[in-house]
Amino acid sequence: MNTAIFEKVKYLIEIILMCLILFFGVRCIDLYMYYQDDKAELELKSRLHDKAVELSVETLSAMSTSTYHYDKYASKQLAFESLVEAIDRRMFSDDQLQTALDEFLASVTGYMQYATMLKTSFRFVSSIALDTDDISLIEKQKISEIISLVAAFRNNAESIVLSNAADRILELRKDLVKLNSENVKWKMFNLHINFILSEYVKATELLDPIQKTEISKVISQDIQGINLRIEARFFDTIVVFFFALVCLFALLFVVMARQSNSLRKANVLAKEAAETKSQFLANMSHEIRTPMNGILGLSEILLKTKLDSQQAKYLDKLKFSAKSLTTIINDILDFSKIESKKLPIESIPFQLHQLLDNVKTMVGRSATEKGLEFIFDMDSRLDTRYQGDPVRIGQILLNLASNAMKFTSDGHVLLSVKLESQTEHVHNVIFSVSDTGIGITKEQQAKLFQRFSQAESSTTRKYGGTGLGLTICKMLAELMHGRIEVDSVQGEGSCFSVHLPLSTELEAPVLDEVDFQGLSILLVEDNELTSEITINVLESLNCKVVAALNAKQAEVILQTQKFDVVLLDWKLTDLVGLELINKVEEYVSQYQHLIIFTGYDADYLSLGLSYPVINKPLIKHDLVQLIEEVCFSNKNIDQSHQYLKHDDKQTQYTHFEILLVEDNDINIMVAMDVLESLGVKIDVANNGLQAVDMAKRNHYHLILMDIQMPEMDGMEATIEIRKFKSKDELPIVALTANVLQEEVIHYKKIGMNDHIGKPFERSELEEIIKQLDSEHP
Repeated sequence: MNTAIFEKVKYLIEIILMCLILFFGVRCIDLYMYYQDDKAELELKSRLHDKAVELSVETLSAMSTSTYHYDKYASKQLAFESLVEAIDRRMFSDDQLQTALDEFLASVTGYMQYATMLKTSFRFVSSIALDTDDISLIEKQKISEIISLVAAFRNNAESIVLSNAADRILELRKDLVKLNSENVKWKMFNLHINFILSEYVKATELLDPIQKTEISKVISQDIQGINLRIEARFFDTIVVFFFALVCLFALLFVVMARQSNSLRKANVLAKEAAETKSQFLANMSHEIRTPMNGILGLSEILLKTKLDSQQAKYLDKLKFSAKSLTTIINDILDFSKIESKKLPIESIPFQLHQLLDNVKTMVGRSATEKGLEFIFDMDSRLDTRYQGDPVRIGQILLNLASNAMKFTSDGHVLLSVKLESQTEHVHNVIFSVSDTGIGITKEQQAKLFQRFSQAESSTTRKYGGTGLGLTICKMLAELMHGRIEVDSVQGEGSCFSVHLPLSTELEAPVLDEVDFQGLSILLVEDNELTSEITINVLESLNCKVVAALNAKQAEVILQTQKFDVVLLDWKLTDLVGLELINKVEEYVSQYQHLIIFTGYDADYLSLGLSYPVINKPLIKHDLVQLIEEVCFSNKNIDQSHQYLKHDDKQTQYTHFEILLVEDNDINIMVAMDVLESLGVKIDVANNGLQAVDMAKRNHYHLILMDIQMPEMDGMEATIEIRKFKSKDELPIVALTANVLQEEVIHYKKIGMNDHIGKPFERSELEEIIKQLDSEHP
């Protein structure tokens, strides 16, 4: 509900906040402009105050006879009036200030006019000559007294003094009436005296506001008001700016909340889509694997029956095609897991030779059928055991080796394992697969690791494939903190290198170095690269090695030299198979042991011979065990080696009782064929209800439980069985086409002991039974 309301108002809130930000922003700009204008006005009025003081001082000193004041006064008055005009233009003046300015200018101007005329009168009066003969001594005395009294006016005496001086001057002038009427000079003297007496008081009245500095007071009050206004503007600007910031952060919060909500929804949708895709892939995988189990199982059953060579060939191709389809399904599931970050990477101890042996088992036959030489080259500095994920490393190597086989029609495929660098507990190992195939151009290499793509469309048409394999290899390498690289020349071949950091086992057992000191071996191998690598392996064991490239060279060597072991390729350029064996047997006195070295399985070789076989590509560990087995009877024999003459008797578990829970008739047929070949006793339940009932009534060593069945599925059946039988009392193994990791984990959580995915191999069922039999004999 809250989300729905938020969705409706989210944009309205953003619009309101944007409008508020715009409003506060404009208001902030206006306040700032006003603030700047107030500062400009403050500066003007501060200067006006200074100029008013200067003009007042100049005016007050205007009566000084020693000062040539007029030019200075004019300059100061001009500067003052210019500032007044600037203030008027900016319209900053109020009525009180304007009135004060007008009165000040009127007073100054009026006073200066009076002062100019009064100074003239004062100069005339003070400069009158008294040494003339036309006046009497008494008149001179009276004129002198008048001049001294006028000085009181000039010196700005107090008003009482000025009043007494004026009265005295008037009294003295009465005695000088005759003199004033007879002489022009004295008439002028009298006129100036009259002007001083009559105008000085008026001039003093104009000077009074100037002396009291009223204009300064008014301007100071105005400046104080401006300062207060500036402070208010500054505070208002900060407040408005603060609200603008609040609105901005609120907008950012709302936008982020909306985006977060959108991302959350998108994430939910993406998860739902991923879950839907995973579920779809799981369902499709299950639906495809179920019939695929029937195809592979029935093919295996048919291959054991009497067939002519053409039928056996067709069935073998059918089985290979079904396995290829299973590989594609696995690739798609792996790709989906990696994309959804649900593919776990293990870190468990593993043996390097076992990892390579698995690759040899899967790819070696394809190499032999295509007439290619499949070669292993291992760095002698490598440890035998490491910590890592052998399943995923093997998956990468199998994919690269399979691709090399696919794109190579002649020559060889070389899988080399080299030590790049090392630290105390980590070896940086390079697994590289090189071939002599079609090669790849630089432009095509850029597309190699893109999903669902190959170097070019013609590659897909000619060789097939989904284009997912290399993408998965790249993703797996990166998940294991490594990388994959390619180096190729078109028409000459390719080399794919996987750089992986592998932890060395801290508590790995210390193995004795194998030393076959003095053991002489004749290696008969027509492939120079295979011969070179095999010689290096043998010499690392301190063997004395002589090499021959064909049967003719071997014959010449055997005529003159004796050897402990002859390591003989099954197919040479000049002789093949039994003909080759017969030729070598002619020199049986020249060697003690003969080991066949071939890319073919024992089943493909002629029977009736008792010579041991070691399969190509050569793994040092296998070679060591076989030489120990053949040459040194006191060593333990490794039963994994093949012999041309071998015992087909299989281990039988006749005491073992199994309940097979399966609803598909074909899958029942396939599973029963495998189980019967192991000699176990089998009961079959077609659904979970039957399985629960039969588990209550009978004793079983193992239940093989399908998952998807009618009436009651395998998970519900397992939960019910666990109510009366524990994991140790009755092991339950899921035998299902559901192979996703999260599903396997869930099966184990509800009480299953293990999991086997369809289509299954005989070896997987046998391994489970063998393990349980050893734990509960």
